[in-house]
Amino acid sequence: MQEIRFGEIAEKQAERGGHALITYGKPLRRYVKPAGQAEKSVFPPESPAGSQPENPAAPRRGRKRRERTWRAMPVLNLKALGEAYADARLFDMPLLDENAPQDGFTREGDVILALAPPFSCACIGPDETGAFIPNSCAVIRMDENTRSMLDPWYLAGFLALPSTLKALQSKRAGGSSALLTLDQIRDLPLIVPDIAHQKALGEAVRRHAQVKIALRRFEESEMQALASAYAHTIQKDGVHE
Repeated sequence: MQEIRFGEIAEKQAERGGHALITYGKPLRRYVKPAGQAEKSVFPPESPAGSQPENPAAPRRGRKRRERTWRAMPVLNLKALGEAYADARLFDMPLLDENAPQDGFTREGDVILALAPPFSCACIGPDETGAFIPNSCAVIRMDENTRSMLDPWYLAGFLALPSTLKALQSKRAGGSSALLTLDQIRDLPLIVPDIAHQKALGEAVRRHAQVKIALRRFEESEMQALASAYAHTIQKDGVHE
């Protein structure tokens, strides 16, 4: 068992030339359909990241305007995140630009961490894939080499530990409204046992997540049944003063 800074794992993945281990989600406002917008709308093409804004007074030369088509898509939100799990039934379903970047949607094995307290997190399973990830969250997306040394479900369980949440809280700067930064997450120390031990603990975390979701849905079902019974009684017998 060893303690390793999260950033060291990120550096090793970056050295292999693949995607970054830890990134921010995408800005939802850029891709969600504005109220009153037509089902198909024409927009100027988006400027490359980091480029200077276009001068509106300058003549437009040879730049094709891009048509946007909107479609209802799931969007991950903070209420859907629990202790290492996400409940897909609680995802929002706004109209999004069909051309939103594909790397901005959840994939199986992603670990999502909310950047604001209570720092809810989730490991994404097969039922939660394909949801847009807003920039109120960080995305931890491992390549195959990283997964050989760090199990996603183990990591989600580790991030949900009270000691880890306390460490994340202490790293935040700027008062109660400040969000975690990627650098602060990279600075987090991880306890990393051997991969077999991680997988065993990760499987326990996954089963616990399934139980939590099942209990939440059972409670909702019971409350709905109880509310229906009360409504039926009141409608049948009336309210007596």
